[in-house]
Amino acid sequence: MFLVLAFLLQDVDRVCADDPAVRAAVREEIRKSADKPALVKALRDRETRAAAAIALGLLEAPEARDALATLGRDRDPAVRARAYEAIGWISDAPVELLFDGLSDYDPRAAYAAARALSRRDPAKVQARLHAIVENMIAARKRETRYLAAVLALEGLAPGTQWYALYTSMAESEPAVASAAALALAQVEKLDAPRESGVDFASGFRAALAREDLKEDARAMAAAQWIRFAPPGRTDLFALLRDRDAPVREAARRALDREAFTKLDVGALVELPADAWVEKKLRELSGADADWRAWWDRNRETALAEVVAKSIDRGVSLLRSRLQADGTWKDRYGHAGLTALAVYTLLKCGATPEELAKPLDFIAKCPLDGEPLEGGTYRASAIAMACAEASSVAKGDVGARYRKRAIEAAAYLAKSQRRGGSWGYHERDVNYVDNSNAQFALLGLRAAQNVGAKVATSTWTRAAEHFASSQLADGGWGYTREQSYGSMTAAGLCGLMLARSSSKERPVGDFLADRDVAGALAWIEKNWSLEGHRYRAGGVGSGIGSAYYWLWTFERCALVADVRRVAGRDWWFDGATYVVGRQSAAGEWTGPEGLAAHCFAILFLKRAYVPVASEPK
Repeated sequence: MFLVLAFLLQDVDRVCADDPAVRAAVREEIRKSADKPALVKALRDRETRAAAAIALGLLEAPEARDALATLGRDRDPAVRARAYEAIGWISDAPVELLFDGLSDYDPRAAYAAARALSRRDPAKVQARLHAIVENMIAARKRETRYLAAVLALEGLAPGTQWYALYTSMAESEPAVASAAALALAQVEKLDAPRESGVDFASGFRAALAREDLKEDARAMAAAQWIRFAPPGRTDLFALLRDRDAPVREAARRALDREAFTKLDVGALVELPADAWVEKKLRELSGADADWRAWWDRNRETALAEVVAKSIDRGVSLLRSRLQADGTWKDRYGHAGLTALAVYTLLKCGATPEELAKPLDFIAKCPLDGEPLEGGTYRASAIAMACAEASSVAKGDVGARYRKRAIEAAAYLAKSQRRGGSWGYHERDVNYVDNSNAQFALLGLRAAQNVGAKVATSTWTRAAEHFASSQLADGGWGYTREQSYGSMTAAGLCGLMLARSSSKERPVGDFLADRDVAGALAWIEKNWSLEGHRYRAGGVGSGIGSAYYWLWTFERCALVADVRRVAGRDWWFDGATYVVGRQSAAGEWTGPEGLAAHCFAILFLKRAYVPVASEPK
């Protein structure tokens, strides 16, 4: 019995696992196999005292208190971590050792002490915890600040200003930012990915990409990501290639809890071969070898099956976010977001009758938006949604939606600046950007498709704007700064859409134009599934979600009949990327909030606003 327990308790990764289910399983194994009198006797033996004390502590036996206090000062951090974990289960054990453990230089040991304190009466420890954590937040050392944020994940410090920590470090310290924001979500009992407005996936990706985080801290970051804001399959497979074994093992455990599909063969064949990988490949392919050849033969079918299911899951989640008042709302938008959600669902087969309440809302709301949402975005999305609804609704209902799309188009035409672009609001006289401009053109074209009269001069001035704002490298930026993917796609789409609409000629007629060819060449040269981002000197980190970039590019590729980019099948790579980033709950997250989820669905659905005489 004792040999079994000693072996079990040497596994610090299980005794002090970040996953509470793993820790509970260890305690259950001890309960089943432990002989308490024998363990108490083993406390007197120097060779067996450590394992006996840890086992007794996990069994909540006070006899282990003194021995565990000694172990908590051991030179080995793994021993200290197990001691902190065990002493936390003894209700009358003094807390001084655990408070000391919060500043342990080993992250795993400090986290174990934090968990142990979380099981104590908050009234007895809360004030002191606040002081300790606030001091840690103020520390200069990055890992100390990161650990401070981590501690609150166990609910240790309600009332601490975690959101202030997040906002102050959102860009420079993604590891701290993500952990702190998750802490806030825990304290405020939020559904973290949905309600906190934080793109946790980006934060944790950046945290794990840092060279200066130690292995234990990186393993902790991966475990938190998986536990509190479960990543999609693309990220989990990426973690399987991580440099640190604990991170790889955390990803493997997470994947083992999920169902695999044949699309996963494509990711598995790129991993180093081992027994786990080969077992999964055999199960999925039914073959014993040459899995890469099997993948080449079956990848299109595998993708189609997964895309269909991914869209269904995404649609279900989007429907579940509809509020009682018939709208969608998050910190980034309300009426415009509701219109985008309606447009997305209509493109996925929903009927205007099903969406009558949100359609009624966007048919009546003011067209000029709130400060963040902006009137241009709002009116554009309303035009797209109402135009789509009017094309399938019957009689007076369809006419009402058509009238609203035409009203939105009139607002957009009136809001166009003299130089041919758009800002956030009709009143924005001196500010314009290419994101607002492309949305304005999508709204105008959608409304024109159902009968709006858009002046030729509106299209001509928009085309002139995009032609004149194109940068020397062939791309576009948000205003006139460095080129990056989504804005280059926006500029290209705006240019082709405006020229085609002004002359009612097929988009293909303009592919040979020098500026159009230059934009396509920029995308070819800089192609990346993360190509929406930018940095000094090239594609890298920046703004926006990958889903916004891919949806924006897709419209250009479909209307221009582009099949391959940089030698790659852009649709296959993009769809594989998008379905792989969908969370276990069916959600896509990004800096645009729920709009990022809509962009992902629209990309997979290949949904876009038609222009004149396009290729089928």
